[in-house]
Amino acid sequence: MKETVLPDLRFAEWLGENYTRKNGGWYHKHDPATHRTTAELYVLFKAGLQGIESRLIDIIVCEYLNLPYYRLRQRSRKKEVVRARQLAMYFYDRETALTLEEIGAELGGFDRATVLHAKKTVENDRETNLHFRKIFNDIENIVNAQKFNKKL
Repeated sequence: MKETVLPDLRFAEWLGENYTRKNGGWYHKHDPATHRTTAELYVLFKAGLQGIESRLIDIIVCEYLNLPYYRLRQRSRKKEVVRARQLAMYFYDRETALTLEEIGAELGGFDRATVLHAKKTVENDRETNLHFRKIFNDIENIVNAQKFNKKL
């Protein structure tokens, strides 16, 4: 006998609070250029249940580094954009249940090797660069504070 899966009512509530449905897709209320399918949103929702919502990591990193939010997902090799993206990838991996492939796709279509490289770069810079260590610790403290203030 096939087991029926009941829809997660918290997912429906979260979806209604954060997204609007237009033209067959879902658009984030604060970032209308972002189009997602229901399946993609369910993955993001499940990741948020296990840690912190990935979009919140983006906001924390961009606000701390004074980087416009949309630049995080741009294909750019500018140092400030790459550094912010690497930090976001590191915290995505640590705080969400997303796979490396999903993290790369979420942050601009990168592959899993790029995410692994970003994690190693952040870990190495944290150990060797005092200025970066301060940035990392500040962002880590903000992420940890937000993790305990989340509501679902």
